[in-house]
Amino acid sequence: AGFGNGWCLPSGPLREPVSALERAGMIVKNGNGNGETEAALPGALSGSLSMSMNPGACYNLVTGESRGLASFSGSKVNAVAGIGNPERFFRQLEQTGIELQRHPFPDHYRFLPSDLEFTNDGPVLMTEKDGIKCRAMEIKTPVWIVRANVDLDPDFYTRIDEFMNQPRDSA
Repeated sequence: AGFGNGWCLPSGPLREPVSALERAGMIVKNGNGNGETEAALPGALSGSLSMSMNPGACYNLVTGESRGLASFSGSKVNAVAGIGNPERFFRQLEQTGIELQRHPFPDHYRFLPSDLEFTNDGPVLMTEKDGIKCRAMEIKTPVWIVRANVDLDPDFYTRIDEFMNQPRDSA
């Protein structure tokens, strides 16, 4: 119901138990979520906000050259992702008309240069989170980092202002 198996690391995906949500002043969900996740939230927090992460412009890992993601449309690329949900990244690339060979890796994977060498000659597109870990590597293949654009619920900043202006208990 949006919380995996409900267990904390290392047995599950949660960094804290779901009960920790009771301390939260606001909840922002990645994606539109579903009714199950909303129903599992404590009553006072059921008005959660949504956000989405969408692919933005790309930059070359070695040269820093920048180009739009659409410039890869119609091209065959090697899509690399070592994130929690690599399939989401792959689908977003395909929605821009890019033909890709999927190369999913485990979340937080420590890449080696050999992980980015493929038998085809297509460039590599990878998430910015993964690209940061590869900056110091010597890589022969052209690697393009896809920036993540975050689109926040329009009420996000209003809610932040309201939260910041609430009176605080003095200790």
